[in-house]
Amino acid sequence: MSGKAQRRQPDQRQEAVRLQVRLLPHAGPGEHEGQRGPQPRRRLLATAVQAPGAGTPAVEAGGSLEIDADPSGQLAYLTNKATAKPGSVTIKMANKSGIQHNIALEGNGAPASAASPIIASGVAQFHATLKPGSYTFYCQVDSHRQAGMVGTLVVK
Repeated sequence: MSGKAQRRQPDQRQEAVRLQVRLLPHAGPGEHEGQRGPQPRRRLLATAVQAPGAGTPAVEAGGSLEIDADPSGQLAYLTNKATAKPGSVTIKMANKSGIQHNIALEGNGAPASAASPIIASGVAQFHATLKPGSYTFYCQVDSHRQAGMVGTLVVK
């Protein structure tokens, strides 16, 4: 080996990231395409990643409520808000991530049995009789709840 350091060739993933960053527009909110200048890193990341759980709130219909796990593998549900009417409800969670998840309820007198089986793919569900009030839905696997796999179900 010579005294000069060998130059490391970037792998395909590094090249893909560089390409994606170059393709993002320079103009941010309130700026015009003709304006140039450094764009803050926060704004750049905000344009590339949607916040976990930022989806449309889940709404119970016909006694069924579906709150799906994020299919991209983030430790989150697609929404962190849900509503239902009082009474018997089937709570379903579709999981396409390949990571083990479930959905459980606590608060407002929810029984310990208010939890689905843990699954890595498919649909898990459980039945619960809900009374008016607020519940917390969350994933019972490891530290998924602490990582953000949690939300609020309001029954009214």
